[in-house]
Parts: sequence; C-alpha cells; structure tokens
Amino acid sequence: MTFVFFIYGLSFFVLGLSILVYPKKGSAFKLARHLYLVAGFGLIHGMNEWVDMFILVVGPVGRPGLTSFLEASRMLFLPGSFLFLLQFGTKVIAESKKKYSSLKTLPMVLLVIWVVIFATSEDRFTMGDIWSRYLLCFPGTILTAYGLILCLPQFKKTESPAVTKSLKLGAVIFFLYGVLAGLIVKKADFFPASVLNYDVILRTVGVPVQVFRGVCAAILAYSILRILSIFRWEAQNTLLDSELRFRTIAAAVPVILFMEDREGLITFLEGKGLDTLGGESSQFVGRPVSSLFPGVSLAGQEGRHLRPGETYNSNITVENRTFDLCYSPVQDSRGEISGFIGVALDVTERMRAQAELEKNRQEMMKTKHLTELGTISTAMTRELDRPLKVAQLLLERLLKDITESSYPEAVAKTVRKSFSEVTEAVSVLMRFYDFARLQPAAEAKPIDLLRFAERIIAVCADSARRVNLELVTEGLDVVPRIRMVERHLEYIFFVLIQNAIDLADGSRIDHLTISCQIHHKQMRLTFADTCRGIPNQQLENIFQPFLAAQPNGRGVDIELAVVNHIAGICGGSIRVESEPGKGTAFCLTLPIE
Repeated sequence: MTFVFFIYGLSFFVLGLSILVYPKKGSAFKLARHLYLVAGFGLIHGMNEWVDMFILVVGPVGRPGLTSFLEASRMLFLPGSFLFLLQFGTKVIAESKKKYSSLKTLPMVLLVIWVVIFATSEDRFTMGDIWSRYLLCFPGTILTAYGLILCLPQFKKTESPAVTKSLKLGAVIFFLYGVLAGLIVKKADFFPASVLNYDVILRTVGVPVQVFRGVCAAILAYSILRILSIFRWEAQNTLLDSELRFRTIAAAVPVILFMEDREGLITFLEGKGLDTLGGESSQFVGRPVSSLFPGVSLAGQEGRHLRPGETYNSNITVENRTFDLCYSPVQDSRGEISGFIGVALDVTERMRAQAELEKNRQEMMKTKHLTELGTISTAMTRELDRPLKVAQLLLERLLKDITESSYPEAVAKTVRKSFSEVTEAVSVLMRFYDFARLQPAAEAKPIDLLRFAERIIAVCADSARRVNLELVTEGLDVVPRIRMVERHLEYIFFVLIQNAIDLADGSRIDHLTISCQIHHKQMRLTFADTCRGIPNQQLENIFQPFLAAQPNGRGVDIELAVVNHIAGICGGSIRVESEPGKGTAFCLTLPIE
C-alpha cells in the first residue's frame, strides 16, 4: 500500500505541476482561465496521499506525536484539495450557464457545513475525512466532470480529435473518481458509510479502493497532459497568424525591411516599398545599403556610435519619395555589433495628406476670419447708416432754409460742403455694405452633407484628440444634398465643433455627435456634446455680438453671433440647450429645397 500511495500522490502532483508550468497566458480557451484551480487540487491532494503514505510507514504503534501531526495535516490537505476542485467546477459551469450563476456560493456553504461537523464530532479525524468526501469531493468531481463537458464545443472547433477525446476521458475519469473517492469512505455507524466503505470494497473485489483511485489519478494526469497540448497548438497557430499578418502587411504597406551585415552589405531585403523605387530585392542584396538609400551607411561612420539594443530613426528622401527609416544594431554571441536590422516606411502620401490637411485648415481659418469680418462690417454699416442719413436730411433741410434766408455766404458755403461730405460718406458706406454683406443666393450650391462633415472633422481631428473628444456623425448619409453657401456652412461646422473642443475636460473621454433629421422642408442639424456644459447666466446673450462671454472663458464672443447671423440670412434659426456638467446641444434649423 505504501507504493500505491506513492504512485497515487505522484500522479496528482505531476498533474498539478504540469498545469502550473504550461504556458496558457492569453489563451482564447475558457478552460485556461480556471485550470489553476485543478492545479491546486492536484498539488495539495498529491501531498495528502503522501501524508497517508507516511502514516502507514510510521504505523499506529510508532511515534504518537508524529502520527497526530500527520493526521492533523490531512485535515488541512484533504478538504482543501477538494475545495479547489469544487471551485473549478462551479466557476466553469457558472460562466457557461448563466442560469447557474448562484453555484459560485456552493463551495463556501459546503465548507461551513464541514467545519461545523468537524468541530462538533467526537472522532474529528474520521468524521472530517468522511464528510470531506461527501460534502466536497463528490460534488466537486461531478461538477468538474460536467464543466469539462461544457468546454467540449470550443475544443471541437480546433479539429483536434486526440485532445477532444482526452477531454471526454478526463470528464469520465473525474466522475468515476468522484464515486471512488467521494462515496466510498471509512466505515462508520451511519448510512451510507455503514454500507459503502473500504472494508466492503476489499471483501467484495479483494483489492483496496486506493488502488482504483491511484489508477484514476494516473489516467487523469495523462488526459490533462494531452489536454494541455491544445495550448501549445494555440501558441503555434498564433505565431503562424502573426507571421502571416506580418507578411501580409509587408506585402501591402509601402514598407521596406532590410538587414545589413558588419561589412555594410545588404543580406535581406523585402517589402512592397521597393515598388515605389522601381527595383527588386535581388538587385540590392549583396550591395551596400547606400545603393538603396543614398547617404546612409550604418556600418560606416554613422553606425560606430550606435548602442546595441537601442532603436534609431532618421528621415531620407529617395527619388522624390520620403521614407521614415528605423534601425537597430544586432549583437553576436560575444556582444559585439554584427550588423543592423531596419525598416523604411514610405510616408510620401502621408506627408502630402498632412500638407493638404494643413492647407484646408489655413483656408478654413481664412474663411472664418473673412466671414466674421463681413458680419462685423455689415453690423457696423447698419449702425452707422441711420445717423448718417439723419445728418444728411438735417443738412439738406438746413441748406434749404439758408438759401431762402439772408445768411452770410460763408455759412451757406460751409453747410453745402458739409452736406456734400455727408452725402459722399453715405454713398461710400452703402458701397461698403454692398461689398461686405453676405449674399447666400449668389454663391449657393448643392452640398453633400456627409462628405462635407467628414472633411471638416478631419481638419479638427487633431485638436479634438488632444482633449479626448470623439467626433461622430449620425444620419448624415440619408440627408439629400442641401443648397447653401459652402463657406457659410463651413463656418457653422467649424465654430460649433471648436466650441465643443473648448468645453471638453480632457481628463475623460467626451463625445460630440453631429446628427441630422428632415422634417417637412426643414433640416435640423444638431451638435450635441457630453462636455462640461455652459453656465445658465451665459446662455441668455450667447448669440449677441460683444455682449456674451464665450463659454470657454476666453473673452467676448463674436463666433456664435456670426453663426446666428448666417442662420438668419439663410431663412433658418439656431437654439441652444445646455446643462452644466452634462453637455450642450446646438440645434440649427435650415430650409431645404
């Protein structure tokens, strides 16, 4: 029996140790998340069987103190190991079957019952052993077997019949072990221990039940080791997928991968970026890297000061193409630089796109300033027009009275000159007004709202990203083309997006949703953000030029007044709703044809 307990314990200890050392991190299999509990069961239960072995070696007439210590140790190892197994079964089942989520409380309930029985029994060691098996072992093994069965569908997708069979075998053996170790216990004077116990099994089959348990332990260790091979298969597939993605990227993205030896000759060269240079890898392999990138010599003077393990970057231009060059020294077994490995990314199109974006940004700012200037000029001419015309009428009346009366000629001359100057000022003011005022009908054209919004969002994307503001659109793809002055709509979008950027907190992720709805012959364009909101005292005069303080606190506001003015001359309106701490929504209503 000593040998049986040794093999019995060794099987479970190997099972637990194998699970712990096997790499499972990042696995997509649900089983991997909880296998550590089976490992805990294997390690602790293996030590429990070795304690049984030592108890047999010491014997009942050996050293009483050592025997008592070993018996007390069993009362920690035995229920502790089964508790790990019970935790595994309940967790796997609860995650696979949401309706059984309450199972997670079962281990603690059964453990409390076991503690009460153990504490109140006269023969604690015997009762502790028996009820560890009834309350913890049998439910734990049965639930574990069922949990393994629930994992079968995911394993079948791998098309690995050997692993699937091992999982089924593990489930069957756990069930069998639950019967042998959970229901067959030491003899006691209560049912079922009085009927199903070690003595009955020994008399019936002539073999101790521990032998059958040891066989089950060996088969379980074998099946678990076969199951663990799926994680090696998964890791290999992940590596192959990564390599495939790497090759796909290298073949699709304008990138050049290269390696250079100590003599400065190219030993490896690959990548779609070679197409932009009009060459093939075979033309450059064996030649200096300067033949590919003129002026670059990593193994020469430039590479002597490089440190192993560090990455270096530079920017080069070849045949009107711009590349970002990233390279790093490679060390040999002696720690010396044996060559270089690098990647060159063609950023020509990206730089062109950035230049185009910056051009659009500058044009938008120019349009913004001109629009604001036009609005201010219009407001000023309207304000000046009335007093100048009043002065013109008064001077005209005064000149008539002077002509009909006997005033000195000098006075009449002065009045006539003043009247002439005021008349000229009115004429200049009206010409300036005609030039500065906004005329939507003259420049209106059909606008694709979705593409228009995407272009403006691209211009504002960097500023929004810096304050953690996400810009999204809803419903703009189903809106018919609207007829409007493009620079007017551009101004509205730019100002209302910038308003949300100014209000964004930056310490959290906020959203600005630009949505559109069509009602009858009107378009409702809404800019709703989740930012800080605008204080109530600022909302009353928010569209009044020079009266309203800007929501971002930068001074007086003219931008929202211009937006209101544009909406008015287009036959529409704008309103705002805001709740401090929650967000702001600007709703722009415009007529459509």
